[in-house]
Amino acid sequence: MNIIKFGNRVFYPEKSAGIEILSSEPLFYVQYKGTARDKPKAAGYGGTSSVSSSTTYSMVGSNSGRLTAAYDPGQLELGKRYNVYWVEKKGKKKEIRNMKQFLKLNSPQREDLERYIKENKVKFDDAQQMLGLCMYADSLKK
Repeated sequence: MNIIKFGNRVFYPEKSAGIEILSSEPLFYVQYKGTARDKPKAAGYGGTSSVSSSTTYSMVGSNSGRLTAAYDPGQLELGKRYNVYWVEKKGKKKEIRNMKQFLKLNSPQREDLERYIKENKVKFDDAQQMLGLCMYADSLKK
């Protein structure tokens, strides 16, 4: 495994993504993801608008009989950013895309976890808060 360190943060590459290791006990990871969208075009009165003009892409080549669009990365911007968490249970990685999945994965402790989430105002997009929730869930099992 090729580990990359940035200060006290530890990342490793997996397939086409970078994953940050948040905790080794319990083994808990976060993968930061996002969507790309076209940068807004110039609009009247010095503003911008993503609906003020149509967008066209030049087509290049064929990929298995399908045409492929050529995107200019300089014309794209980050759209929505979101986190995907992974927890290792019994040697298998479980993907967590929302709070409902986290609670289902820890269903025996659901009531305690719901109380913890409410009292601590845990937000799913905050990796440190999710780490605290995961560590709390792990402490309930012991």
